[in-house]
Amino acid sequence: MGNISKFNDPPKIYTQKNRFIQSYGQCDACSPVVFLNKDKPHAISPDTEFVKNKNLVVQKIDEGYTAFLTPAINSFSVLNKSAFDCFEYFLIPENSTKINQELSDIWGKKTVDRIFKKMVDLGILVDVDASFIPHENPDTLTAWLHITDRCNLRCQSCYLTHKNIDMSLKIGIAAIDAIFRSALIHNYSHIKIKYAGGEPLFKFELIKRLHFHAVELSKKHCIELEEVILTNGTLLDVEKIHSIKEWGVKLTISLDETGKKTNQQRIFANGEGSANKVKMLVDISLYHGLAPKISITLTSNNINEFPDLTRWVLKRKLSFNINFDRRIGDLFNKESIKYDEAEMINGIFAGYKIIEQYLPQNSLLACLADRINLSAPRLRTCSLGLSYLVINPLGNVYKCQMIMNSPVTTIYSNDPLAHVIKNDNQIQNKIVDEKNLCSACKWKYWCTGGCPLNAQISNKGKELQPAYCNLYKSIIPEIIRLEALRILKYERN
Repeated sequence: MGNISKFNDPPKIYTQKNRFIQSYGQCDACSPVVFLNKDKPHAISPDTEFVKNKNLVVQKIDEGYTAFLTPAINSFSVLNKSAFDCFEYFLIPENSTKINQELSDIWGKKTVDRIFKKMVDLGILVDVDASFIPHENPDTLTAWLHITDRCNLRCQSCYLTHKNIDMSLKIGIAAIDAIFRSALIHNYSHIKIKYAGGEPLFKFELIKRLHFHAVELSKKHCIELEEVILTNGTLLDVEKIHSIKEWGVKLTISLDETGKKTNQQRIFANGEGSANKVKMLVDISLYHGLAPKISITLTSNNINEFPDLTRWVLKRKLSFNINFDRRIGDLFNKESIKYDEAEMINGIFAGYKIIEQYLPQNSLLACLADRINLSAPRLRTCSLGLSYLVINPLGNVYKCQMIMNSPVTTIYSNDPLAHVIKNDNQIQNKIVDEKNLCSACKWKYWCTGGCPLNAQISNKGKELQPAYCNLYKSIIPEIIRLEALRILKYERN
């Protein structure tokens, strides 16, 4: 039998106990939901020929464990040495008739059958005729409500002009109506509304009125509702915290620094850093029972703060996600952006070392790199042009919050989403198999080329290399290792 020994631990496959509970905010609800395209169900029998999934990513964690990433909903697993030995044994065609006899002599027939079935269920072993190409089947319509363009900060990575424009209650109500109208027309069962800006807490009373209107429509039409406020956190107070908690609305706070080494990424209009104030208000929010999610944007300006900030976040058991500066690419002034790839990679790895010390209970597969989601395969990075609406304070509708220069339609259209879907004059959200520079990459169904803005077609007709491509390829294996360690820590205990 070769390398299988009676003295090894029994074969064991560790997986996430609940793969569908993930941190929100890393484009999870706004990304297409992906299902497996199986031509026929897998029949577990000696007569069925199984082979290694051709898109399987195998990564050794240490001498005892190996991580498996497969293009499947249940896409991540960790095998101990005995289970890995069984995996290699299953791949040998001539062993198929000996599996029950030889492996069962060591581990018992029930154990062997269970491990074999688990590998098939996880997509590690596949029927030779099975198809595992992801396809889109979104059930969530996501709407970004840009309720104000005003902001009290002047963040270095911001792409807005900060004009003195607010959304009125009349337009806000009409926007909520339009969102539900499109959801009903397109048969969406779930709506996610993001209250954003500018700084949305300037319009907290408007958020309150829109929230209750959305809840009313949600109950009326039996559509599940999820809401999140995206804020810099500086205008939080105890009254707002209690209201947000009572409403059941999620809170995401942008925080990029601890203020110890740098405090210039998110500054007030007078040039003063905001990090210390935001940290204080996060702690106040936690004291009152509201745990915000922390949204971290990494640039060359604050990358040296990443380890300390990661430690601060994880000690408070806060969920978080990491973003990269979106302004890299021909659509923005590249010369004005400081970006040192080696510096970024080294800084990210330094932060990951801290994560390894404070491994959280929540999955790390969808939060450790901007627009990377290793929890499930996808064809596109986000749902831009498919199931995503952006509405500005005047009621104009756009495809993306970063390109609010030319509206597609208005909220008074009978079906705003239909106009977004049909629009082909602005940025296009191509599937990853149509991106020449991505089609042969082993990470393509998890990376999908990053933000569509940064991978946009240039005026010369040549496809740009996806922004952060080299960075992604450098850090994805480390994300897999960290998730494997996390699963082993909590599953073994």
